[in-house]
Amino acid sequence: EGKNVGVQAASAALDVLSSEEQQKALADTFGSLQQFSDYNTAFTELMAGSLDAVAIDIGVAKYQIESRGDGYVILEETLNSEQYGIGFKLGNEELRDIVNADLKELYENGTVMELAEKYGIADQICLE
Repeated sequence: EGKNVGVQAASAALDVLSSEEQQKALADTFGSLQQFSDYNTAFTELMAGSLDAVAIDIGVAKYQIESRGDGYVILEETLNSEQYGIGFKLGNEELRDIVNADLKELYENGTVMELAEKYGIADQICLE
């Protein structure tokens, strides 16, 4: 309550914090919700003290924190969860099948988990 929070413009975090069905009630308690063109700028403002927090994807947050050193913490509470998919032009089964086969291979040979562990998101992987 009363905190100045930054988000990237046109981001999922902004959508969640602007949606009545999601976390707008939380955002309404903020002192301000400021939009930035990118998260590097938002983190610069956080470092400068003009923001109290940044609402950001966990993977991006972990990267930002690792590259900037100590002094930051990720809250255990989450704003939401998302699932992503890959879309193909209707009828392009050939490309769909190639991508699905490659994703399956990357999952089965451990590459997906290796990358997920590298970026600290191993507990969030779901490949169906």
